[in-house]
Amino acid sequence: IIGGIVGFMTQNYDVIGCSSFGDIDASASTSTFPGVGGLIGGMGNYATSAVYDNKVNLELSTPAAQTELGLIVGYFNGNTKAITI
Repeated sequence: IIGGIVGFMTQNYDVIGCSSFGDIDASASTSTFPGVGGLIGGMGNYATSAVYDNKVNLELSTPAAQTELGLIVGYFNGNTKAITI
């Protein structure tokens, strides 16, 4: 899991001011990752996790087969909780 600020975020965490500038380059890898995100690589299924004031300006480079990526969150682990981004 690769994130510009946080690799994996679980319950009861806030990322308040948020910024991520530059490049995330994982394209040379021979395998994919569970999540690649500009701010957070992976996020747990918890309603008490929150992210505010997102500022992302970067380029993501991943292996061609990478399917779980995003400029804010690369992978969200679940679908039953509401989170604030």
